[in-house]
Amino acid sequence: MNYKKKLTFNDAVRRRIKRLYKYKRYTMNEFANKAGIPYSTLNSYINSSTSSLTLSTLDKICMGLGMSLQEFFDNELFDDVIHE
Repeated sequence: MNYKKKLTFNDAVRRRIKRLYKYKRYTMNEFANKAGIPYSTLNSYINSSTSSLTLSTLDKICMGLGMSLQEFFDNELFDDVIHE
């Protein structure tokens, strides 16, 4: 039986971003600079102060990670999200 906790869509996006920039050994500030977005934008989203990102910002995040939006969302985190 699978007891994996279901995430909201935004929580899955937050978790995916955080896992990827940490995997690449960036601090949040380093990654925000690489992605070309303000640190405050990334920090507010990751720490749940802001409830959503624009598609443009998410695209910049993906470019900073060296991946497409499709590659970003092709992950098990998005298999069973709870739609808000």
